[in-house]
Amino acid sequence: IMLTAYADVQIAVDAMRNGAWHFLEKPCRASQMVSVVADAISWSRERRIAHRQLEEWRRRFRLLTAREAEIAQLLAAGQTARDIASLLRRSHHTVAHQRKSILEKMEVESVVDLTRILMKLEAPEDDSDPA
Repeated sequence: IMLTAYADVQIAVDAMRNGAWHFLEKPCRASQMVSVVADAISWSRERRIAHRQLEEWRRRFRLLTAREAEIAQLLAAGQTARDIASLLRRSHHTVAHQRKSILEKMEVESVVDLTRILMKLEAPEDDSDPA
């Protein structure tokens, strides 16, 4: 949060580019400052919670064997257990068992939940944190 009495557009732009959460000019109301600080704290808290969740999902994913990780990716791509069995030249029963193991290790109820997690694991993480 940047608070200044002497600002111009370039100073404001530079502050935001350098990670300022908000830019305030003096004089500002105390209620405005409190609101901006509360928003920054709330945003930071949410980012930390999301980061911890992502780390937990990464930990669970590392529990998968190489074959389970491969099958998880195929499931997330929309392949059925039968399609995967054919592709990997495995029995449907084996792939179904591995699918069950993947869901248990990842602590999810469905392939839809697994897919959501894998999409988040593949997305680039925003490391900016104003607080």
